[in-house]
Amino acid sequence: LKGSDIPLLASEHNVREYYKNRKLEYGLLRISVSLSNRFSVISSVVGDGFSADLRKKMVVLPNPVRAFEPAIRNGQQHKVILSVGRLVELKNHKTLIAAFSKVADEFPDWTLRIVGDGDLRVDMETQIEALGLRERVQLPGFSSEMGQEYESADIFVHPSRYESFGMATAEAAAHGLPCLGFADCTGTNELIIDGVTGELVGSLNRAEGLGKKMAGLMAKPELCRKYGEAAKTRIAEFSLDRCVDRLEQQLYEMHRS
Repeated sequence: LKGSDIPLLASEHNVREYYKNRKLEYGLLRISVSLSNRFSVISSVVGDGFSADLRKKMVVLPNPVRAFEPAIRNGQQHKVILSVGRLVELKNHKTLIAAFSKVADEFPDWTLRIVGDGDLRVDMETQIEALGLRERVQLPGFSSEMGQEYESADIFVHPSRYESFGMATAEAAAHGLPCLGFADCTGTNELIIDGVTGELVGSLNRAEGLGKKMAGLMAKPELCRKYGEAAKTRIAEFSLDRCVDRLEQQLYEMHRS
């Protein structure tokens, strides 16, 4: 498009931390930005992690979030802590399993369900077996019925180390679930308003801290409902109509300039 009158809007969906050990990819990103008129990220927190020269061209265009079709709980007896994401290191599910092991005996009517698949499945299955949680932790793999998954859950936990946006957290909030995540996880810490839509966990003693937060919600259904209602209201900011309006306005401004 160089030499033409057609403006270019580039879109970045990773956080700066992703490039920590990917110097070539980061160099290519910088070249891409230099060739574009605008450079979009999906949240202001993500944008703050990049250098000042990149931020000069930066605009925030968040992902739209939708709730899936309502589903019936099928009379399940156990209460469910749900997590959704690929079974890879950055999603940090092994910390979640360790956290659940610390409170499982205190809450025998709760089940941990981790939806997704990935390279760490065997490691996680070994961890679950070693902790004696085979009957309490479920790894169903990929699911095409996410409406059923969210509607059947009582608490949502996203233990990632970092996220650009945290779509699964946003979808859980759209279904009225109270959400837990780590305070230093980019993306998660913007979607979850601590003490309003859910709770954020400190970075020290992660498994112990997460376990305590989970136990606090498991013991307080009224607090869960309060957080869930607030989460649903909060996530309306990311409705499809609002996100499309913001994108359309940005494209109009680029065309006009």
